[in-house]
Amino acid sequence: IFAKTNIYSRKLKAMKKVLLTLVFVLCGISITSAQDFAKFRFGATAGMNISSTTSEYADSKIGFQVGLRGEYNFNNSIYLGAALLWDQKGWKVEDESASNGYINLPIHVGYRYFFTEKIGIFAEVGPYFAYGVTGDIFDVEGVNRFDCGIGARVGAEFSKFQVHVGYDYGLTDLADIDDAAKNTNFMVGVSYMF
Repeated sequence: IFAKTNIYSRKLKAMKKVLLTLVFVLCGISITSAQDFAKFRFGATAGMNISSTTSEYADSKIGFQVGLRGEYNFNNSIYLGAALLWDQKGWKVEDESASNGYINLPIHVGYRYFFTEKIGIFAEVGPYFAYGVTGDIFDVEGVNRFDCGIGARVGAEFSKFQVHVGYDYGLTDLADIDDAAKNTNFMVGVSYMF
């Protein structure tokens, strides 16, 4: 009986040690992942676009995007992000190519998780609204300057730097004709948040 009691006592002590260690580890994760953000923060962003259209005949064209980004933080994890961007989009069809400049306003709901105080990951999704400002295509009658669609962005944050990849899929026809193509855009970029 005493031997069994000693075995149970040793097992109980071992379990307590494991539980205490687990509690300390979880507390440590909670402390390091709880980076305190201001309610609002903003920054500058720039990146590369690889854009095309939904047409099977169109090939991709490389462009760029640059602008300002802001975030309203509901807490340390959930935020509403928006940006005001200059987006260069376009496509190639055989020897012809189009290069169009848009003012783009993406509005995304996002979630972030920090592994340490300064290293984390994030994902966001939401609509974008764009207006074509430059490009020969907009001189053609029936071509739409307004573009909107759905976009998503994922990335990592290191201190105040964000590195991200994203994709926009247009929901607006590029022209007022049947079966008109829509904009598509894959992007890679970096932001600095103040």
